[in-house]
Amino acid sequence: MFAEIAQGVLGPDVMLARIGGEEFAALLSGDDARHARARGEAVAKCFAEAVQRRNDSAGILATVSIGMAQFGAAVPSLADALALADKAL
Repeated sequence: MFAEIAQGVLGPDVMLARIGGEEFAALLSGDDARHARARGEAVAKCFAEAVQRRNDSAGILATVSIGMAQFGAAVPSLADALALADKAL
């Protein structure tokens, strides 16, 4: 459910991948990257609202934690980039 919501909010040009358990990574570039914070907040909001609308939610509130890392021209390896975003979390 989270992946569908996140991909719908982020759009088809953003690469979204599950990287383990309940962890996902989204790779944004260009205008998408410049608005990463707002896009992340929109994903969190849409997910929380979708969970609350479910009949089996039992009043449980859903939360999303986001760690972001932004890079200019010198992009590190994917492993290093993910480690930086995880540290920001």
